[in-house]
Amino acid sequence: MAQPCPPQPCPSCQIHLANTSCEKCSPAAYCSPTCRASNVILHRLLCKPYWSPMRPPRKPNATLGLFIPAENGPPTFRFVRYERDEHDIVRPDLKHLLGTDDPVRTLLSWSVTQNKELPYTLQLYQRAGKQMVNNFAYEAAKGTGYERHWGGAMVVLATKYQACAMDEPVWRDVGVEDLRWMFDYWRYGDEPLPFGGLMGGKSVVTAETVISGVHIETAESGLGRSPTLRNIKAVVIACIEERKARGTFVEMSIGIDHPIFRESPTQISKKMKLPLLMHKFPVQAIGAKTEDSVFRNPEASAMQRILDLDDPGWGLVADEYFGNIGSVLVVRADRKDLDAKQLDMLIGFCVMGLGYHMDLAMKDDNEELKKGVTNDLTSKAVFNGFFEEKRRALRWRDASWENVKSPYDV
Repeated sequence: MAQPCPPQPCPSCQIHLANTSCEKCSPAAYCSPTCRASNVILHRLLCKPYWSPMRPPRKPNATLGLFIPAENGPPTFRFVRYERDEHDIVRPDLKHLLGTDDPVRTLLSWSVTQNKELPYTLQLYQRAGKQMVNNFAYEAAKGTGYERHWGGAMVVLATKYQACAMDEPVWRDVGVEDLRWMFDYWRYGDEPLPFGGLMGGKSVVTAETVISGVHIETAESGLGRSPTLRNIKAVVIACIEERKARGTFVEMSIGIDHPIFRESPTQISKKMKLPLLMHKFPVQAIGAKTEDSVFRNPEASAMQRILDLDDPGWGLVADEYFGNIGSVLVVRADRKDLDAKQLDMLIGFCVMGLGYHMDLAMKDDNEELKKGVTNDLTSKAVFNGFFEEKRRALRWRDASWENVKSPYDV
């Protein structure tokens, strides 16, 4: 028998009072059949798991949290206890879930889909450093450009609204509706979106969403991106380890609100009047015993050589892109689509064309040659000449190069 459900906001829209309950469990209550349909993927995952930890007696000084394993299985609800540390700060005991006493904490109090603050604060806990990509969050964020931001096991806890991170938290149980906000955070981050949010909280799925084997293609689903936010084609340059499974270049679609658009154009692409933006993924781990050397990315580093004649480091790779930088996302600053073959050509030009002459100028320490490389070899005509010569050679081995356009002609 369904247990009685106290009045609560609809977990899908958070605007109207929930009055349409699930036939099996009261936490999944919605304001309308439309909102219930939009949240079906989360409800299927969490309806039964929510009640399993509630059956035994509640542990003292504990609230319900949501545990998201790194690899195996869907999220599950777990009781989490809280203790005061030596600084008299109340902290959750998460070592049995995350394997550390000092996890990274992220506070979430903003709904990017509705462009407003949440009436409470969610806290996302993760291990610091390199680790396994979280499969569940990866699938949730697929197609948005945020897939590789989330790594390792995660725990979601909830408190009453915290105006400041240092405020004493008042903990509460995590509910079924809270994963809805985590989905939005995994997919869009926590920055307010342009155009006043996603159509007032109602967005449309533009591609199939797959979470733990559940396939949803309804136009009512709120897990996709609004058609008013046009997706842009970008390319990932995979690091040495990751390219074994996916290849060197992986095309993907990102939204115009992606954090890559806060980056500055690379010096070479800016001089070529074809500005490209590059963004390193914060989560880079592939396996539990991964050596740092497998995070090398020579192609991405080649695009980040310094071309400023006033910089004593002219010709060198910028510090932040030197060494084991991991996989890198690349997109055009003008928000036009970029495909893998165009990026392959641009990298080839940076390595074999421009890069070759940069190395000669550095070897001879020739200032005039440096000026010539910087001002003459970065022109549209020089690149297009390189592009056509390479394209003609490649099309004999691979017919797919036949109709590839120069990025200048897009």
